[in-house]
Amino acid sequence: MAIADTSAGRRSADPDVGASGAMRSAANEGDASAWAALASAEPAVFARGWLAITARSFPAVVQGMLFVARPGQAEMEALASWTVAGRPLDLARLKSGGSEALAAAGDERSSALADFDGSTFAAQPVVVDGAVAAMALLEARLDGPVAGRRLARHLQWSAAWIEAHLRRGAVRDGDQSVEVAALVVEAIEVVAAGETFADAARALAGLVSNRFSSGRVAIGLRDGLSSRIVAFSQSADFEARSEVSRAFAAAMDEAIDQETALAAPAELAGGGLVAHAQIALRRELHVDHVLTLPIFTPQGAFGALVLARSGEPFVQADVDLLDAVVAAVGATLAARREAEAGLRAFVGRRARRLLGDLLGPRLLIGKQAVLAALAALAAAALIPDVHRVPAPSR
Repeated sequence: MAIADTSAGRRSADPDVGASGAMRSAANEGDASAWAALASAEPAVFARGWLAITARSFPAVVQGMLFVARPGQAEMEALASWTVAGRPLDLARLKSGGSEALAAAGDERSSALADFDGSTFAAQPVVVDGAVAAMALLEARLDGPVAGRRLARHLQWSAAWIEAHLRRGAVRDGDQSVEVAALVVEAIEVVAAGETFADAARALAGLVSNRFSSGRVAIGLRDGLSSRIVAFSQSADFEARSEVSRAFAAAMDEAIDQETALAAPAELAGGGLVAHAQIALRRELHVDHVLTLPIFTPQGAFGALVLARSGEPFVQADVDLLDAVVAAVGATLAARREAEAGLRAFVGRRARRLLGDLLGPRLLIGKQAVLAALAALAAAALIPDVHRVPAPSR
């Protein structure tokens, strides 16, 4: 399906207004309004929020656009656009780069990535019931093929939100893909509704606890080489320094380090995987089953989600469903956390990272440079914290 040229014919001369006159730029969407927009039933509002969050949460994205298919129309219609502050939308360039990517993929239903005119372009079709229902395009200035693959994966994960939104009101009993979409939408809504990152994490833990009949659910953040719990479905029972807390954190570390979901008993674990911490957590909680899923963002390991319950064992369908949820909301949780972090929190994380490098085995050269950087960070920590970080750290 072709992409409409929004700059021609009867369409508005305003580059942020498409054929229907409904499209508006997402560039001016604030963080709070963008997250709130994800819960909107109005397609144009949702599109602006989704595009703003997706573009801002990946370094080096300079512009993007979301197109949607309309019944009876051969061309897709632009629904929302986004550019970095002060940069006008270059629709012709975006379409040319997207066309290059789709041509390289050879299939309009497949994710596509291509280098064109000094930038990397990612195109992600959204297929609903066998047909391309929407298309997302991003342009980014990247420094290598590894970053390009991360961009493609980020866009692919984020596109699950679009599919979920398009499927709203069209749920059919027994359709697993719709079940995934419905849960992803619900997860997005609870994360978007939280006033703070902590509220959003607790709400997500509560949703997962109810949906999967798990008496205990914990969400943790990767902090250096270990994890710490930030949300618990039963907060009254949670103690930050308890043995239970340490057992949860160890299970999270085990799954993050192996970059895969782990379970105890280990029926769902593949050969060669280590699940000692999952077994230990199961014993500590006196439950029948434990399941841990790592949460990754384009910037790397973010944290993990742990579920514990007795009775029915976890099955592969549960893993697939939860994997879709954490893939959809991981980047948003990370963005909210960074947006709320002040200078001192930022300095602390960077200092711990540098200290780990300084004491690590690969610091035979450059200790003086690292020490100088630590001294600069320590000095910065003394500056009054009067500003908040307005966007994800780049």
